[in-house]
Amino acid sequence: MSAARVLKEAQAAGVTLWAEGDALRYRGPREAVVKLLPALRAHKPEVIAALSRPDPPGISGELVDLEDIPPEAAAHLINVMLIRELVASLKKNGPAILAELAYLEPPAVTHALGAACEGVGITPAQFRALLSEEDLADIAAGDIDSEALRGYALSFAEGIGSGRIAVPGGAA
Repeated sequence: MSAARVLKEAQAAGVTLWAEGDALRYRGPREAVVKLLPALRAHKPEVIAALSRPDPPGISGELVDLEDIPPEAAAHLINVMLIRELVASLKKNGPAILAELAYLEPPAVTHALGAACEGVGITPAQFRALLSEEDLADIAAGDIDSEALRGYALSFAEGIGSGRIAVPGGAA
């Protein structure tokens, strides 16, 4: 018998359980409590842990014994629980996560910018800062060939060198 099953049986028998630190407390019909005591003693740490969780497992907060449901449903329940944890984490940390992800770019773009800037007097970071989001998307899609990209890099390097072009955010 699992802790979840003990808790279900207690609920069905009208027994209220709660944890106070390491102690397990109960209230309910005497005959039901007497019947549950062996299982409560056998699973005390797990029952206390289950009662102490702020959000017990289950789609709508109910306790679930995964042995009682088909494997496909158990897998679905676990996925729902993981998604809920992910959503809660994103609500709490979403802006920071999105800020970090904004700096990621496809490896093809990083490689293309690095190759285009090689020996032309501009860094890939400076070049990236001067390109539009559409340009970066076109580079990622392979719509701008390496010669054209190198020509852009040379043109930007000359503009920076002559002072006609300022790198957004300063030189990188």
